[in-house]
Order: sequence, then C-alpha cells, then structure tokens
Amino acid sequence: MTNATSRESTPPALDFVGVDMAQQTFEWALHGVRGTHSAANEETGFQSLLEALKDHHIGLIVLEATGGLERALAGFLLRHRLPVAVVNPRAAREFARSMGHLAKTDAIDAVALAHLAQTLAGKANQAGVPFAPPSAQVEALQAMVARRVQLVEHAHGREEPPER
Repeated sequence: MTNATSRESTPPALDFVGVDMAQQTFEWALHGVRGTHSAANEETGFQSLLEALKDHHIGLIVLEATGGLERALAGFLLRHRLPVAVVNPRAAREFARSMGHLAKTDAIDAVALAHLAQTLAGKANQAGVPFAPPSAQVEALQAMVARRVQLVEHAHGREEPPER
C-alpha cells in the first residue's frame, strides 16, 4: 500500500517584511534573508516593493510609525491586500535592542522590523496588530489639527514644535 494519493499538502512558508521609513526613501528587509533594499518613498518605490514581493507568501509587513511617513505605504500595501502592522517606534527599538541590535541605521532597523514581523505573526492572539488606514474624515481632521498646531506655535513665536 502506498500513500501517494493521501499526501497532505503543506501550506507555503510565510515571509515577513520589515520597513524602516524616512522622508525620501524607505529601507526594507525580508526576515532571514541577508541584505536590505532601498526604494523611494513615493508611488514608484511602492510599486518596486510590491513587484519584489509578488512571488512571496507574505505573513506580515511591519512598518514603524514615523510621524505619518508610513501612512502612504501602509495604505498602498493594504489596497493590494497585504497584511500590514504599524508599530510604536519605542516598542520597535526595544525589540531591536533585546535582539542585540544596539546600533541604529536604516538597514539594521529594517532587519529588526522584519524579525519583529515574524514574532508578531507567531503570536497566538494578534488582536490589535493589523493596521487599518484612517477614514478620509479622520485624515482631514488630523491635517486640520496639525495645521492648528503650526499656527498656534507661529503665533507664540516658535517656528519648530517643542521637544517631547
């Protein structure tokens, strides 16, 4: 008797991606793959990331919340039905430090975020991890609040926001 007809198909291995955002570019890495990749923080860069990931089975993509710089890419990836989590920068930094990543560069951060993606995806309860883009009304309100802060600071003679 053979088991040729009763083979169980195993699901494909999942890949995990970490993305470190900056004003002009972003750096991304696949967990367990040596090296990182850089792309422009705009539609063409988003497309190049999507193209690079097309043959991968993505388990989770983690972006570090970077003052709103991550929103456009997160929304783009979500529109292409990819799983995205936006994480608190302090939590990401503490995770990286716990893994022995003491230096802070875009490449190191991307690798650490990819490892964090793999760790988060393995959690038994992922409630609260996936990112959902804000509604148009929320984005408009956020823009108005940001503008109000700028105007209030300008009226008080400060050109830059205070350090927190």
